[in-house]
Amino acid sequence: MNSVIRRRTSHVIVAFVFCVFSIMPQYAQAAPYVPGQSLYPNCNPPESSCNFWVTPNSVIAYIGDSWVAGNHTIHPFFYYVNAHFPFAGVGYVPVDSYPYNLPLAYYPGNVPPYDYFPIPYTIDPAYVVTKTSTGTWTDSTKTGSGPNLMRTNSTDVATPATKGVTCKGTDFTIYYLKQSGGGSFGYSIDGGATTTVSTASTTSFTDSINISGQTLAQHTILMSVTAAGSSDVGLYGVECRISNSGGVRIDKFGMSGSSGLNWAAANATIWQSGFAQFNPSLVIITLGTNDIVSESTTTYTSSIQTMIANIRAASSTVPIILAPPTIGPNTGPAGDVSAYYPPLQDLARQNGYGYVEVSKFMGGFAAADARGLWADNNPGHMSSLGDQLFANVLVDCLGLTPAPTVNSITGQNPQNIVGGRSITINGTNFANLSTTTVGYSTTTVTIGGVSATNVIFASSSTITATAPANVAGNYDVVVTNYTQSGICSGCMTYVDDTTGPIISTISSGTPTTSGTTITWTTNELSDSQIEYGLTSSYTASTTLDITLTRSHSAALSRLTASTIYHYAVISTDAYGNASTSPDQTFTTASVPVVTPSVSSGSSGGGGTLSPTQLAALFAPNASTTAYINSLATTTSTVQGCPIGYICTPTVPNLNNPSSTPTNFTRSLKQGMSGSDVKQLQIFLNSQRFIVAQIGAGSPGHETNFFGPATKSALMKFQLTHKDEILTPQGLTAPTGFFGAATMKTMNTLMK
Repeated sequence: MNSVIRRRTSHVIVAFVFCVFSIMPQYAQAAPYVPGQSLYPNCNPPESSCNFWVTPNSVIAYIGDSWVAGNHTIHPFFYYVNAHFPFAGVGYVPVDSYPYNLPLAYYPGNVPPYDYFPIPYTIDPAYVVTKTSTGTWTDSTKTGSGPNLMRTNSTDVATPATKGVTCKGTDFTIYYLKQSGGGSFGYSIDGGATTTVSTASTTSFTDSINISGQTLAQHTILMSVTAAGSSDVGLYGVECRISNSGGVRIDKFGMSGSSGLNWAAANATIWQSGFAQFNPSLVIITLGTNDIVSESTTTYTSSIQTMIANIRAASSTVPIILAPPTIGPNTGPAGDVSAYYPPLQDLARQNGYGYVEVSKFMGGFAAADARGLWADNNPGHMSSLGDQLFANVLVDCLGLTPAPTVNSITGQNPQNIVGGRSITINGTNFANLSTTTVGYSTTTVTIGGVSATNVIFASSSTITATAPANVAGNYDVVVTNYTQSGICSGCMTYVDDTTGPIISTISSGTPTTSGTTITWTTNELSDSQIEYGLTSSYTASTTLDITLTRSHSAALSRLTASTIYHYAVISTDAYGNASTSPDQTFTTASVPVVTPSVSSGSSGGGGTLSPTQLAALFAPNASTTAYINSLATTTSTVQGCPIGYICTPTVPNLNNPSSTPTNFTRSLKQGMSGSDVKQLQIFLNSQRFIVAQIGAGSPGHETNFFGPATKSALMKFQLTHKDEILTPQGLTAPTGFFGAATMKTMNTLMK
């Protein structure tokens, strides 16, 4: 075995020791799988204490069914590896006639892009492989005992039958069957001299011919039947390599439709003799999609064990990773493919194999299908997004991706022991496991070993989450992408403070005709906000002032003259404890009215007004003029408009949503701002999910700030359209987050 595969150490020293020595007798009786405990703390992610580390000049042998043979998980896996290492050649190319076994052929039905897949969707010329065939050949499918269970046979000397492979490389190996009564074939490179090889032997095994030292270029290896023998000429394939490239070569040994039983039934001598010549540094096995239809867990596990026995007979110390397929629509007597996970986990734990369970990041079939991770045209295979996620987990487990780092925690830190408040995690190399857009992630965050909720990927350096409950103290914050974790030691503080601020000395000041300033004090540092309306069922609120203070002040504006308003002040301390005052009231001032004096006339007639008196009647005083002018100002501040934002009054029209945008394009959440936030408010108001009855956010007074009122209205919209937004994601309660599902529903309604 090549010595370039190493086991990666971890801070979990005990787990490391277990993994390295788990093949010794004293560890043979490892604890069995426990339902609900999906992964073990050894070679199995996410602890990553014994992950395999791929280094330059490694050779990865990937064994499986059509997930490996066809245009599925192998493609994004190959492109990622070759984006991070020099190109080492396309690896093994079977010469049988099966149409879906070219190393990187792109077939209809599973459209890229993948990460690192070229745009437009064309294969790099260096990766292109061309196969040719003439004459009569017969394929042995799933029973050929070749590296991918295939062999192609011919006795056609007359034509003669030929097989050709064109690929880029410097070194090439032809694999063929030695057998009793075997014929002979000739081979040449780039049309040069032909060398004849006899395939006759008293015993059957896989033999090979090495062609090395060629210039780095596209070369054509041509093989032609020269003698039939009493049996035939059996060919397997050609391996294309680039010597000393410093890259990682992937030999793809996939056979569509195959199961563990097919691989276990292969002629051990022939298969082992061929596999040994590839000298792999690492073996990955992905099988189960076809097995689950008819095989019990016992039969499946036995087949995998036989496969591994053959692998280890060919290469006694090669590391092995078991990477079962994700939960799909195929079912059988054992249920779905997840029935195979427990025995595979036990097999891995007891023998020191790696184990990668990608379903941990996809969920069940229904949930994954709703996220677009399965191909609609072929329910036995994932979509390109699903294939990409599968490949992402593999390359992460192999140490090809950088581990995340956690640098600091901002937001609500310290946190109350009851948790529940938003935090922002700052670091590097955070992964967006949604495979789609910003705003959804299955990246896990734990604080003191307790999982955070509402984990949202904002960028590779920022994640938001809701803190869980914890007892008082300082805790480690751990972020796990797929299989690798980053830790910030003692970065999160919890305090035992469940009492809200004491509110006192509330004053509504001296109200004017259109507003007033409310003041109050608290006994501890806290923020400031006011809810208000025409009754104690408040319909508006001021923008939350997050400044922590004991002396509070908030202005109300755009009120109606001569009107009684109800309000309550709210203050929340640094630990999330909120206090709300009892209902308070104030009355806005009346608009001044000028009463003219009237002169008395003669006893027989009515009164008369002098010109001066008429001027006084129609000339309002300064305060009245200022009030009227304020009503006419189109850029005046809307009641409750956040500081720093322009809230321009518009004419509300609840029956015509035509002023809404043609399409929303980005995810939105509380605290964000922009013109699309204002358009979101306009849309919600037009659909009668009223953001606010009066003031900022009310019809005609929409703002570009996403505050609590916008979130509340959006949650009502999500609940009304729960069948389109919540149910497909397995949610029962609205989130108030404007993500992909809500965006799609809203865009559809606007058409």
